[in-house]
Amino acid sequence: MKQFYADVPKDILSKKESRKIRNYIAYGVELGKASETFSGAFMELAQEKNKNKIVFSEKGWQEIKTMYEQLRQGTLLMFDVVMDTKKDQPQAIENQRQSMQDIYQKSLHRHLKRLNGGDSITTYSSDLHLKTVSAIYDIHNAILSLPLTVKKKDNPAESDANTENNLAPNE
Repeated sequence: MKQFYADVPKDILSKKESRKIRNYIAYGVELGKASETFSGAFMELAQEKNKNKIVFSEKGWQEIKTMYEQLRQGTLLMFDVVMDTKKDQPQAIENQRQSMQDIYQKSLHRHLKRLNGGDSITTYSSDLHLKTVSAIYDIHNAILSLPLTVKKKDNPAESDANTENNLAPNE
């Protein structure tokens, strides 16, 4: 993508088109960084889990799966926001962020309650559970910040609340 853009003769694109393409390329680069973070974080956690033969409790594993599902929904929202210019972008993203924050905080609360309640949670299992839900939470927030960052760059003069069409390619 970057090489293709670099090879496009400068007189073919308008300034606006060039900026839009640059922003999509930047978006792709940021998305690539987020995916590297995602895969790196989870590979490290999986290796730690396997090395120490850690088993999560059923409730702990369910919390991780719930957060992962929220991460999946956030990723789909991120793509929708980039491609759909009619969506109330800032509000949809804020609702998704708040939903994940609620799930994350409830997970931490339940985890600590289980730990205090005498569940047979090992220190390794507890640490890994907390690292895993924190990684999911952080990756979710990073992914949701991508479309708004591109949107601001695409149309810097407009406010977040008044940008509906600046992510869609010129048709």
